[in-house]
Amino acid sequence: MREFSVWAPHAERVELVLVESVHPMTGGDHGWWHVLVDSAPDATYTFSLDGGEPRPDPRGLRLPDGPHGWSQLFDTTQFSWTDETWSGVDLRGAVVYELHVGTFTPGGTLDTAIERLDHLVDMGVVLVELLPLAPFPGHHGWGYDGVPPSPSTSPTAGLPRCSASSTRPTGEASASASTWSTTTSGRTATTCRTSAPT
Repeated sequence: MREFSVWAPHAERVELVLVESVHPMTGGDHGWWHVLVDSAPDATYTFSLDGGEPRPDPRGLRLPDGPHGWSQLFDTTQFSWTDETWSGVDLRGAVVYELHVGTFTPGGTLDTAIERLDHLVDMGVVLVELLPLAPFPGHHGWGYDGVPPSPSTSPTAGLPRCSASSTRPTGEASASASTWSTTTSGRTATTCRTSAPT
């Protein structure tokens, strides 16, 4: 069984919508709604508030079809991390490279960016900062029109490759980081307001 939850303090009725079934959710403390459901590990789902159109999970980890599409479960425990011995980076005097995944290489993906990390090391880069990876409308975006903070956009290859790219620099550049901008989110951020006040 898996617990699904969403914060929707103004809703009078909330339902979890799966591809083949709909499940009423139970209201709890402080505006949270919950339901326990048997689901596949990679199930796609949405929430419906007061019988309205299905909306993606504002805290979901995958939005394979963009910010207005269905959310998809993602098990972060399935990735094999290889950086247990990494102890961090002294930022004093370090060269930080802000990398926009969509424009750094012709391929515009994390995989193709990983292939060019040696180039950054040759330039003296110590820290690679991945510019915002939040899902955005369409296929091409410049990073600052994303909507939800948790998932990474599928055009850049999504969460599985984010995990891989964050471990790869350990042996090449020294570290990686990512950014999420709250001040330049695109107008599609209004999607979040359908479940909760902002």
